[in-house]
Amino acid sequence: MTYCKNCGKALEEGANFCPECGTKVEITIPVPAPAGTTDNKREEKVKYWLISNASKLPEAQIHIIRDRLMNMSDADFERVTYVQFTDPTLMLIISIFFGMLGVDRFALGDIGLGLGKLLTCGGIYIWWLVDLFYIMDATKEKNFAKFNSALYI
Repeated sequence: MTYCKNCGKALEEGANFCPECGTKVEITIPVPAPAGTTDNKREEKVKYWLISNASKLPEAQIHIIRDRLMNMSDADFERVTYVQFTDPTLMLIISIFFGMLGVDRFALGDIGLGLGKLLTCGGIYIWWLVDLFYIMDATKEKNFAKFNSALYI
């Protein structure tokens, strides 16, 4: 029920004027708060994070990562934003120049594979050549593992 703002008399539904004082009734439509404004902020944060880090993560996992980012708590999201990912292009450059010595594998944290490459001189060039094609994918998988471990600390 609405009331006249001039005289306070109760007004009938759909009345355009107050029957008591003749004042025109102002129809006010309550404007609800925008639905999901926090979701919109989270969506923007997730988009920015993905733009910054998508090239460092496996393409096949991006939709999973996006869903996790959208559904995680603010504390978890904050923790994930501080994770430093290794650049796959940098790892490729390291692999080209120092892959024979296993430096690329040491940098990824694969100590055993790094020692194997070091002791066999890159598997007599074969292992080194294979790693030139594989190192970027291996780096992205390691970055995905870092992302997952940041969530489950």
